[in-house]
Amino acid sequence: MLQDKFSLKKVWSRQIIWPLFLKFSYLGVLLIGLIDVLIYFGAVKNNLGISPLCLATIIGAIHLIIRLKFKQSLSESFAKINLGFIVPVLGILPAFLFLFEEYGPLYPNYFFTNFGFHYLGIFPLAIIVALFGFIHVDFAWLKRQAPVVYFYSCLAIMFAALMTYYIEPELYKNYTSEDGLVENLTAISYFVAAILAILLSRQPKYWAKSLWLQRVFQGLFILAGAALMLVGAEEISWGQRIIGFETPESIAIINRQSEVNIHNSDIVWPYVYLAYLLIGIYGMSLWLVRWSLRDILPKKDYCNRFINLITPSGYLFFNFAMISLYVWLREHHGPWKYQGWEELSEIFLAIGIVIHLGQQLRQKRLLS
Repeated sequence: MLQDKFSLKKVWSRQIIWPLFLKFSYLGVLLIGLIDVLIYFGAVKNNLGISPLCLATIIGAIHLIIRLKFKQSLSESFAKINLGFIVPVLGILPAFLFLFEEYGPLYPNYFFTNFGFHYLGIFPLAIIVALFGFIHVDFAWLKRQAPVVYFYSCLAIMFAALMTYYIEPELYKNYTSEDGLVENLTAISYFVAAILAILLSRQPKYWAKSLWLQRVFQGLFILAGAALMLVGAEEISWGQRIIGFETPESIAIINRQSEVNIHNSDIVWPYVYLAYLLIGIYGMSLWLVRWSLRDILPKKDYCNRFINLITPSGYLFFNFAMISLYVWLREHHGPWKYQGWEELSEIFLAIGIVIHLGQQLRQKRLLS
């Protein structure tokens, strides 16, 4: 009898308590996030002392524990809809609303004038939806759909960042200023990319059959690693602002920012943006060339590995397109109008390089 009651209680908690808790806690976090959209951005934190995103992180951690320990999660369709539909819509919606408000047929628009709508509150909402989607998604499905999820996530992040740039310029500036979060993450990304390039230089037999070609590949990977390490160090001016040492006068005279770096020197600086443009065009378009020529390209293993190595995947399109767009705007509208986009485009580029090299290393380890 006691065993029957225990089994009944276990079934009852599995079929009723956990599903209800998971659903209502998720909906509760969403409703709290909507307060920042409908009242004003920051209303929740100012009144409750915690932001919707922080609250969602705590609740999300509880959801993850329940999934791992008690094998209870929300449905697969819930996760797929969250990641495949709701997150991209919430990422793009603020840009649409901004354009509709500023350039719509009725300006000033009656709805926005009388009721208000706070775009910045939508961005944390998108992150919240994505967080719970990733917690409850089937990992096999996520692995299969990772490129698609990443592609649309990049698009949503771009819109979110650019909307912040126009609506809350001070907030945007805090993240993208010198020694800000974005610049430091960019430098770290280049350091990670350098490590990945060095790791790719190991076991050169994967890349070529002949000994001399193996040595060529090995040398090129080591050279690429050194170059990426140099770019990362340049990004933070070799730690000058972190350590706090003075710029030698001989360098300050020829440097546009009076800092210890090469890329801002009068000799190199004119070519930096040309290099950015070429890298951006290369990364955003070469996958299309590979696709066009796929039927006539060699089918041998070594050729395929080399082609994959030199061709970033199509889902990395925005990582390279952003830097190309920035350079084009810079050249056609002057260097200062879109200067705030520079750090954003640079971190997109750095992350794209990291993902591409990481993808090559993973493939190498699977086949070695």
